[in-house]
Amino acid sequence: MTASWQSKRVSLVRRGGLLAMGVLACIGLSTLAQTAPPPTDTPDVQKLVDQGQYRPALQQIAKMLPQMQQSDPATRQQRYTLLMLRGECLLQLGQRSYAAQAFDAAGHAAPDPKSGAVARANAVLVRRSTGNFYKPKGGGAPIDTLSANSRKQAMLALDADMFAAIRPKVEAAINGNTLTPMIDLLPAMSDMDALECTANGSPGQTRQQLMAMGQRARELMNREIRRVGLRFDELMSLSDSSWWGGSGYTVTAGQTVRRSFTTPQLNELQSSLAYLQQIESTARQARQFAREMGLDGKAWEPVIADSDDLIDRFNAVLVP
Repeated sequence: MTASWQSKRVSLVRRGGLLAMGVLACIGLSTLAQTAPPPTDTPDVQKLVDQGQYRPALQQIAKMLPQMQQSDPATRQQRYTLLMLRGECLLQLGQRSYAAQAFDAAGHAAPDPKSGAVARANAVLVRRSTGNFYKPKGGGAPIDTLSANSRKQAMLALDADMFAAIRPKVEAAINGNTLTPMIDLLPAMSDMDALECTANGSPGQTRQQLMAMGQRARELMNREIRRVGLRFDELMSLSDSSWWGGSGYTVTAGQTVRRSFTTPQLNELQSSLAYLQQIESTARQARQFAREMGLDGKAWEPVIADSDDLIDRFNAVLVP
């Protein structure tokens, strides 16, 4: 990545703050087989891979995997290792589509975020490469993806190309006033984060950009929660309290008092409730992303709590 691209990425980071919307932590990649040390019952498979005996290794893996349930914590590391080795074997044999699927499966079986990042980075690179090489979009010789050492170089080149493609969108999302662009960028930025972590052994600029987007997302969510809450209070004050007609109810002095809303008011309440539920769901997903990245996700908890409280107020009026 050139110095000019790096400076542009740093300038984007300085416009934001701290995140929880990201995905995956990181690990260095010396060789595919070394990313997760094989457990004691897989050395024979590892030896076959090291010797380049990929088909016999695949046969061994096919026999062992059915004995390991993904839901069993005792065999999760073993399952992950075997799936990564399967991906490596298939890649070396030229079966790229199946190799990417194996790396995907390894990501789902990963015992920790670091291992998951390695699996995701390899799957992304395989799908973005042609044959056994990745051709940088900015020029330069194709980079071999079969060798573990040059594979790291290919990951960084792919990361640079992906950033060049989405840079304007990242800038617009961080400076914008809506959540949708940030959500749309998450898959690509999560891929970039995994590439950087795997190739460099530590988070890069994408992680910082994700953190900046996360802070901006929380600011927008808090603003929207306050706006919807104020409008809810206005609609409640406009409604006619009576014992007849109306839609919804509220409780006053231990009695159920019907509230009368016009059709447009009722439609607005229902639409606002759906919007709040979307905010709450997005905040929960962001907290989960943070936890997958190795963070505690506590920055998202006030957003979740405030949206839940307001949702309860809406439901008290709209649900008879």
